Amino acid sequence: MARTKISVLTEDKWLEEKTAYEIQKSEYAVGFIGVSESHLLNYLKKNTIYNHILLIKPTPENQMAFSETFLRSLCKINVIIIGGPLADEHKAIIQSSHISGYLTLKDIHATTIKEMVFQINKLGYFPNDHIPIRYWINSPKKTQELVQPKFTNKEKLILFHMCHGFTNVEIAEIIKSSISNVRNHVERMKAKAQVQTNIEMVAVSVSNNWIQLCRENFKRHNPYIMKLTR
Repeated sequence: MARTKISVLTEDKWLEEKTAYEIQKSEYAVGFIGVSESHLLNYLKKNTIYNHILLIKPTPENQMAFSETFLRSLCKINVIIIGGPLADEHKAIIQSSHISGYLTLKDIHATTIKEMVFQINKLGYFPNDHIPIRYWINSPKKTQELVQPKFTNKEKLILFHMCHGFTNVEIAEIIKSSISNVRNHVERMKAKAQVQTNIEMVAVSVSNNWIQLCRENFKRHNPYIMKLTR
């Protein structure tokens, strides 16, 4: 299971320090802590290997971070809003606004953080007294898949041939490029897929259906390959 990082976006310095302290007490990893939405977005783009939980005290300046739907285009993340006590008529509205939970300042302590992470991993949301479980059941959240790396057209072509048994030298001949250029593309793909070796790259690509194998496209004939569907 991917490690969980908990980030905090707020203009309130006291809340920033208090939350960071309680996250550390809960023994979860502290992610981004700060006030800049653009810095947060850059952080999320560079740390896609983690499951993220973002605690945010919304302001008119950080509306993108408030949208869990938008952030999920960058990484696997759940957004928890920090605010004041909720009136009953506001609970369903807040729950339906593409978030995973709601906390007040009094809830910021290690015990609540541990329970929050547990419930999000189990349910995909964090029911509590502020937004009880009946609101989540009436409007269930969908589980989120990991974001697929964005490969260029040339990277997709190189990856296709890699998965069908071709070496970098052979791929360079096929696409009429230099070997060094192909190697550079392969290294960029491996970084995007968070793998270390070409074998891992092939295994991850096939298991996630990034590449559809076809027996006619393999370089070498093998009786086991003949079992593949077209």
